[in-house]
Amino acid sequence: MLARADAQPRAARSAGAQKLLGVLITIGEAVAYVVSGMYGDVRELGTVNAVLIIMQARAATRNMRAAPPRDADAHRARSCSWLALS
Repeated sequence: MLARADAQPRAARSAGAQKLLGVLITIGEAVAYVVSGMYGDVRELGTVNAVLIIMQARAATRNMRAAPPRDADAHRARSCSWLALS
């Protein structure tokens, strides 16, 4: 009985940790893109534009995760096609 009572909070903590890790990775990746000059020289972009690019990348990632795929096969097909293009 104790194992079942503890399983739900542990699963919730795990899901929360995964979401936090995803946010941190997304922000880190966006910062790396901006700092590396992917969008142009940071001095030419300006601080405000650099921050807006990072915020936009975070918002786009959040929107992608908000809508789960309707079926698993379609999701796998999209994932495989993305891997083939990279």
